[in-house]
Amino acid sequence: PTPMSHANLRAFVEAYLDYEEPKAGISPGGVDKLEALLEEVYLFEPLTWLEAAVFFLFAITEDPLNADDWAALARYRWEQYELTRSALSPIVSKLGAVEA
Repeated sequence: PTPMSHANLRAFVEAYLDYEEPKAGISPGGVDKLEALLEEVYLFEPLTWLEAAVFFLFAITEDPLNADDWAALARYRWEQYELTRSALSPIVSKLGAVEA
């Protein structure tokens, strides 16, 4: 698979905001919204990789004849999760500080 392009992601989020709020990409408040949304995207990126890995592992149980293909897809998603999971550290730290 093609590696993710941060510039393309930024352009996508900016286009999304321009559609949702036409002046978002131009006004000073729009820049703040762009940066906030990008921060949120990067924060949740590891969870999207983890979800996909779990999905493909489940697919193995439903379609064992193609287990090798599903396993390869799951492995790649797990590797991407491993590469991005550090983005979850701020959340995990806050959760650890909460008492039960």
